[in-house]
Amino acid sequence: MQNLQKSAATLAKEKAILDALQHLVGSRYSMAMKSTVAAVSGFDPDNVVGPDDAPVMTYQLYVHTDKDCIITGFGFTD
Repeated sequence: MQNLQKSAATLAKEKAILDALQHLVGSRYSMAMKSTVAAVSGFDPDNVVGPDDAPVMTYQLYVHTDKDCIITGFGFTD
C-alpha cells in the first residue's frame, strides 16, 4: 500500500536509496557499517538509526537487524 502522506518524488527517492542499499542486506551491522549506509544513502550518520540508536522525530533511515546484528532490511520514517 502506498503511503499517501509522501509525494511521488519522495517515494521514488526512497526506492532508489533502498535499491542502492540492498547489497548490504546480510552484512553485520556495526558503526563502520553505519558510516557506509550513510555514505550510500546520502543521510547524515545521525539520521541512520541502527539497533542501538534511539529514534527521534526527524526524517530518518532505519536499519533493521536480527538478534545477531545481521542487516535484514531498511526503512524510512513515515
